[in-house]
Amino acid sequence: MTELYQVGAITQTHGIRGEVKVFPMTDDVSRFKNMKELILDTGKEQIVLEVTSAYLQREPRSEVPLPAPDG
Repeated sequence: MTELYQVGAITQTHGIRGEVKVFPMTDDVSRFKNMKELILDTGKEQIVLEVTSAYLQREPRSEVPLPAPDG
């Protein structure tokens, strides 16, 4: 069985291209830039999503990666 690690939590949608804002729960936010897939755990099911792009957005007290899942 594969172990999963929580690296972030979706906080809200962003824009009109399917992007989401993610609150990072990792010490290295650059991990999001190299991410190809992620698993969205809804509590009822786990959905594999392909990440088509990711970038960091500077906010007042944090950097928030914005992966755009394809799916």
